[in-house]
Amino acid sequence: MKKNVWSFLAVLLAALFVSVTSAQAADISFGGQLLERAEYVDKDEDLNAGDWKVGQRLRVNTTVKASGITMFSQLTHTHSWATNVGPGVDGNEDVGVHQANLTIPNIYDTGWTAKLGRQEVVLDGHRIFGHTGWHLDAVTHDAAVLINPAWDLVYVLSYMANEGEANANGDALAHVFRKGMSLAGGKTALYWVTVDDASGGDNVAWHTAGIRQVGKAAGYDYRAEFYTQFGEVLPATSNGAQSAGKGADIEEAYMFGARIGKKVNDTKVTLWYDYLSGNDDATVNANEWSAFHTLYDTGHKFYGLIDNFGNPAGGGTDYLGLQDLAVKFVHPVAPGWTLKADIHQFWTAVDPGDNLTAWSGNTNESSKDDSDLGHELDLTLKHKYNANAAVQFGYSYFNGSTTWQHIDSDTDNKDKHWAYAQVNFTY
Repeated sequence: MKKNVWSFLAVLLAALFVSVTSAQAADISFGGQLLERAEYVDKDEDLNAGDWKVGQRLRVNTTVKASGITMFSQLTHTHSWATNVGPGVDGNEDVGVHQANLTIPNIYDTGWTAKLGRQEVVLDGHRIFGHTGWHLDAVTHDAAVLINPAWDLVYVLSYMANEGEANANGDALAHVFRKGMSLAGGKTALYWVTVDDASGGDNVAWHTAGIRQVGKAAGYDYRAEFYTQFGEVLPATSNGAQSAGKGADIEEAYMFGARIGKKVNDTKVTLWYDYLSGNDDATVNANEWSAFHTLYDTGHKFYGLIDNFGNPAGGGTDYLGLQDLAVKFVHPVAPGWTLKADIHQFWTAVDPGDNLTAWSGNTNESSKDDSDLGHELDLTLKHKYNANAAVQFGYSYFNGSTTWQHIDSDTDNKDKHWAYAQVNFTY
């Protein structure tokens, strides 16, 4: 009996020694974030009182490096104050795994690095793949990402739905190819994205091809980009010959944008214009789709911080497309303090009054409407409180047109106000 006990203890000590050695061989680090943001939203100052909300995001990160492989996990909890509080209350809390992935460098000495698992996929400033960092539940993908730094080449396979999911008939996959290069003294990115979607009524496949150029010339910063889409897509709404459950050919769906900026003394000034195509009567009567799909960005970074016109895929303008002309200013107001001001003017890409079949949200008065949607002012004040904490304040004002009233189903008042204050602590 004693012999068995000593044998058991010997095995236990050996296992403990091996586990300690393994733990010492791994480089383990921890980090995280706690973000608190109070928001005030007033969509109709004459008819309804403003709404207050305090949102909270907690993230806990673990990074383990061993034998050249990195494992990263990120647990997240998002919560609105005054909901699900008190002893024993845990229902409806958004708690889960935000990211969990492995990074394997130089697989079999091929020069390719693989990142496998749930992850945030951000390419070139969040334009077609990103999350912008603002929303408490940022966009993630279950994906395999292959990167070849020597070739400046990225391939992404994003797995978005499977046939075992509820209300899904099949898989939905996105294949993304990005090739970087240097042209005309700047940085160039070529894109090809194929979405193979069998999760709806019809099996469809549609493609996005484009180019993005960033650089400096004659003392100015510039960025120009163009993307076109083709293939077959499931319409988001039924108009004319379109059916939301039947595939439609994509025709003349495209987006282009340009930015030019210059620093004047301490102030950075940027002129910005984006054009996103939309549906018209000829499109919908031929069972075609021309509204550009912005793919996997959240929209918050681009078309006004109130988010009237962001994803999904042009629905913010009833799929009539969008034009955005903006002037943006960035100015340091004190050490550690930066003020940003953005002024936007918005139009639809397609004239609403001349395309009442394509316009799913038209009213009796919509035949008189033009493409003007309204204008917005966004003010942002940022302060780096210390090495780990940042404070941010913001105010946005949107004044909509009659066209916007009809799109947004407002009654008579068209103004929107939004203000917030947040603290972001990272470690």
